[in-house]
Amino acid sequence: MAVRLLVRKSDALLASGFCAAYVLLDYVSFIHAYAPFGITPWNPPPGLSLSLILLGGPRFAPALVLAPLLADILVRQSPAPFVVEIASAAIVGGSYSLAATALLRWLRIDPALGALRDLFLLLAVAGAAALVVATGYVGLLAGTGLVPWDDFARAAGKMWIGDMIGIAVATPFITVAVAQQARPRPTVEGTLQVAAAAAALWVVFALDVANEFHLFWILFLPLIWTAARDGLPGVTRLLVVIQVGLVVALQLSKQDAAAVNAFQLLMLAMSVTTLALGCLVSAQRRAADRLREQQEALARLVRLSTMGETAAVMAHELNQPITALSNYARACLQTMRRDPADLAAAREIAEKLVVQVDRAIDVVARTRDFIRQGAIDRRPVRLQQVVEDSVALLQPESVRRGVAVRSSIAADVPAVLADPLHLQQVMLNLLRNSVEAIDETRATPGLVEITATLAPEGMVEIAVRDTGPGFPAEQEGRIVPFLSSKPHGTGLGLSICRSIVEAHGGRLRIESGRGGAVVRFTLPEATQDDSRGEQP
Repeated sequence: MAVRLLVRKSDALLASGFCAAYVLLDYVSFIHAYAPFGITPWNPPPGLSLSLILLGGPRFAPALVLAPLLADILVRQSPAPFVVEIASAAIVGGSYSLAATALLRWLRIDPALGALRDLFLLLAVAGAAALVVATGYVGLLAGTGLVPWDDFARAAGKMWIGDMIGIAVATPFITVAVAQQARPRPTVEGTLQVAAAAAALWVVFALDVANEFHLFWILFLPLIWTAARDGLPGVTRLLVVIQVGLVVALQLSKQDAAAVNAFQLLMLAMSVTTLALGCLVSAQRRAADRLREQQEALARLVRLSTMGETAAVMAHELNQPITALSNYARACLQTMRRDPADLAAAREIAEKLVVQVDRAIDVVARTRDFIRQGAIDRRPVRLQQVVEDSVALLQPESVRRGVAVRSSIAADVPAVLADPLHLQQVMLNLLRNSVEAIDETRATPGLVEITATLAPEGMVEIAVRDTGPGFPAEQEGRIVPFLSSKPHGTGLGLSICRSIVEAHGGRLRIESGRGGAVVRFTLPEATQDDSRGEQP
């Protein structure tokens, strides 16, 4: 699809402007011409013609035929008969119109030259069209006796070089500027690049050397600099500057026609090479921009996922204090309904309610901070105390389900460095999982045992064993999120426990055997310096 031109003019006005620009470019580039014909070593009008079709569409094809005819009449006063002038204009305009239409409609290149494929197709098709124009135009002149057949090859070669260098420099400059809306902004670095190109031209033509062609490679340096920094738009702009400077230098140094052709052929090779380099740099930058956009989109998705994970974790963790609140509230009501009411017992239950409310608030705050990778409040904690508190909190439920919970932690087991609330969350999750698994399968005897032993590398290992059915076969010793053997389970409990343990620098693993399930996790041992702030 053609890129719409960024003008609010009618097609007729735009075509008129094109014809005027074509004639002007033909006038300024009419140097080292072969007789009074449009055969020059520098011919930018074909580049303008291809740009018009690529950007505006094939509807401007008539303008491509009219413009060469006007140039023959106004610029060169061609001695050819009017019929020959019309035929030559048809060859030039028709060939480039067909080439541009093929590029746009059949090969579907991007006028902005967004990929190396687009650039190579443009140059290849334009090269073929320029060859057709050169042979057809010179052949027409030779067939009418205006050009000797002996000069056919030299004249056609000169015209092909002129058209190709005009296309290679002008077409990318125009299409990239319009299609990408790449408006040049004066910068210090851009000024230095132009200055470097001018200095390179001075070195090539001002130094007294035996062969100027040996120094032509110096012009690559500012172009490579520009390609690396500005990509394709920068290269197209600097190529225009170098081409104009080269033509001026050739005129001032009064080079012969053979030297001019040789310099323009070198310029064509340099243009193709640096355009390809600029295209690759621009493509790489676009790929980097797309990757950054995808990463930003992924980051947004991760934040949304984290929000959902936070909600799921909170719902899972709040289930315990809310269940306790419900049990204490019912117990308090039953106590108050007695006649007479047992106020002392009710007060004690109310105090436990307050404790569970505070615990729920802590769960929300700590879980949110943990999910957001906030700071974990690590401190020396005695395992005996945490285990006893966890067993006490779970006791009403374990008694109701007929499951015995027993802990056997030696007195010499050192304190661990952990967040007390997070550690209690882990213990309650594991104990509740064991109690519920035993109750649902009616396993007997129903027993959950908690042990703690020293482990290598300054770690303490805590194990929770039960006499239940063990873990599902799908897990095979692995913790699979959202996989639960309980009808109403979320499958998040073990994943949460593992995340908490790993955040503390430990590891959690599961085992399943004939005797039930075993969950083992390690925590770092508190050092002597840490023990100064040990929690009771």
